[in-house]
Amino acid sequence: MKLKFWKTGVLSITTNMIKNVIFDLGGVLIRFQPKEAIHQLGLSKEKEDALYSAIFLDPLWLEVDKGVYQGVSETLDLYLEKYPSLQKEIKMFFHPGWEDMFEILDEGRQFLLDLKEKGYHCYILSNYGVEAFAYTEKRYKEVFGLFDGKVISGRIQMIKPEERIFQYLIDTYDLKKEECVFFDDTKENVDASNTFGIHAFVYQNAKDAMHAIQSLDAEK
Repeated sequence: MKLKFWKTGVLSITTNMIKNVIFDLGGVLIRFQPKEAIHQLGLSKEKEDALYSAIFLDPLWLEVDKGVYQGVSETLDLYLEKYPSLQKEIKMFFHPGWEDMFEILDEGRQFLLDLKEKGYHCYILSNYGVEAFAYTEKRYKEVFGLFDGKVISGRIQMIKPEERIFQYLIDTYDLKKEECVFFDDTKENVDASNTFGIHAFVYQNAKDAMHAIQSLDAEK
């Protein structure tokens, strides 16, 4: 099978043409570099490492993605209570507009535009907190307006790689699994998608992603 060297999981060959391209956001359409954002605060290396662990490795971050909390408006006080020695640094990081760290990748934007020009339907399937996504969607409304549908984990309280979030996408937009291909930067999510029955690839760059789609189309 073509592209076997970078496709993960096992999926039987389909004769149906791909009609729907599903995007993860971080690492595909959105640049997400939390360590770089923390570095810009001008802290010592020790403080940088401690702050990264406190914010991004604490279960609170995942719980925002899961929709347990809406975002910083509900978790800031919890972070401050759990990490009293980092209160100053946590407040520095979560300054107004901290969500600007989520930036659109030019290559991802062009990939989306190329897909739309070719007639593909495009969807989002992303682990993302409610408040942060609302900020990003508003900031880049011209980009997000191109999508035919969006499934955001925090909004529906489901999260990748759970099977039910893939089922939610299929049911909500009346899609056929065999007509879909999903690009994610995390192998675990790609494996889950392939197991569920949606073609999936670990995203490396737009050129390889387009080649993957064309390879699947050639199998019809």
